[in-house]
Amino acid sequence: MGSGHAKTQPAPRERSLVISAGLCILLVAGMAWLRLGVFGRITLPVGYAVPVIITGWTRRRRLLWGIVAAFAAITILKFGYLLNRTEPHAVTEHLWSGAAVLVDLFLTGLIVDLLFKSHGKLADTLSEVEDERWRLKTVVEAVPFGVLIVNVDATVGQFNPAGAALLGVPREIRGPSISWTSVANFFHDGNPVPPERYPIRRALDGEHAPLEEYENRFHDGRRLTLLVSASPIRDRFGSINSAVAAFVDVTELKRLQQELDRRRRDAEQDSVSKSRFLAAVSHDIRTPANAISLLAELIQRAVEDPAAGEVRELARELQNCSLGLVSMVGDALDLARLDLGKVVLKPQKFDLGQWFCDECAKLRPLADAKKLSFQCLPPQRAVRVFCDQIKLGRVLANLVSNAVKYTESGQVHVCAERLGDGSVRLAVQDTGIGIADEDMSQIFDEFFQLKNPERDRTKGTGLGLSISKRLVEAMGGRITIESLLGRGSTFAVILPASVVVG
Repeated sequence: MGSGHAKTQPAPRERSLVISAGLCILLVAGMAWLRLGVFGRITLPVGYAVPVIITGWTRRRRLLWGIVAAFAAITILKFGYLLNRTEPHAVTEHLWSGAAVLVDLFLTGLIVDLLFKSHGKLADTLSEVEDERWRLKTVVEAVPFGVLIVNVDATVGQFNPAGAALLGVPREIRGPSISWTSVANFFHDGNPVPPERYPIRRALDGEHAPLEEYENRFHDGRRLTLLVSASPIRDRFGSINSAVAAFVDVTELKRLQQELDRRRRDAEQDSVSKSRFLAAVSHDIRTPANAISLLAELIQRAVEDPAAGEVRELARELQNCSLGLVSMVGDALDLARLDLGKVVLKPQKFDLGQWFCDECAKLRPLADAKKLSFQCLPPQRAVRVFCDQIKLGRVLANLVSNAVKYTESGQVHVCAERLGDGSVRLAVQDTGIGIADEDMSQIFDEFFQLKNPERDRTKGTGLGLSISKRLVEAMGGRITIESLLGRGSTFAVILPASVVVG
């Protein structure tokens, strides 16, 4: 804020003009005193040149040539006066002396004028260089990716704000030999990178380090995936005087890429599963549907035939086909609901031991029908849980049904217990055919069935284990499996401690 009484400061050009004029007056006065009072008989041609040179401070050509013209006029008048007062034999000497003064004066003015021009060009060039330097600095400061500049002996490193913030380091790092090991360790394709092969070090050695992906493991435990490139900075003679590295954080992009790859693989797997699903469903629906059609025709013939004794057997077979078809369609619908996340759990509190005994009582006839020993061991002490007992019962039924199906002799052992970490374990152990190692990874896949390549509908649909696994996971648990080929298998449902309420 200024006031009306404030004095205006003189501009730099005006100050230089005042100083130049003052010095010129002093020099002219001094030269005149020396010429008249001290060296009366000696000419001093340099006396005119010095004020002309001093005029260069003003950088004003008109003032320069005005002074040159004034001094030239004074010189002509002076030597004209001397020629009228001197003896004839000294005229030539005075003419040469005057000419020397004029030549000296005009040459000095010309040199100063040329200096004006070169100085102006140099000043403009320096101004452009300074502007460019500030422009470059502003760009480096503003870019949203990291930039590191290191001097030639790697003792000083400077980061731009984005780079310092990304790495969590000061804007400037100093040391006897800087490398990024003071910030993080570099890994490329999972392998550690030696410090001498860091991009900034390669650039100081004269190598251009192209854009490459590095994993940076920081000393504080952070990990970043960076794209880094580096290049040497050379002077006008081609010598390296520093190096610059640029880096950008692609950690999130890398994570998204991995997620996209995972989803692509899942989509491909889903496509394979759907193809297998359609093939299995078309076969499993067509077979009982054809059987139903055929049996219906046979029943019609049997009714028309007086010997109708076969109707009862045909009706039983028709019922079995219908039940198989309904079961298969129900399992397929349940699987579709699970895929869509539309299965609704209805948890409730209940006594695990009582529920377990009731379920085993329902399942015992399956084992009795194949004359298998069926053991059921409830938990040793009372346990109350909070979960969907209907769906948990379905899971247990699927596991016991599979155990009975693939066990020709021996026993099926079912137990429930509470583990030391508070979780609950329901296990179904059999002495059946077991599972080969190569089949373990597929045992929970849809429509996968052991020993049933022809897809005999009497052996089920192949959806039970897949549905059971998803139901258990929906309840927050998991299914484990242990098996030895030819010696039996153990399927266990592990429910987390969070479902236990007493």
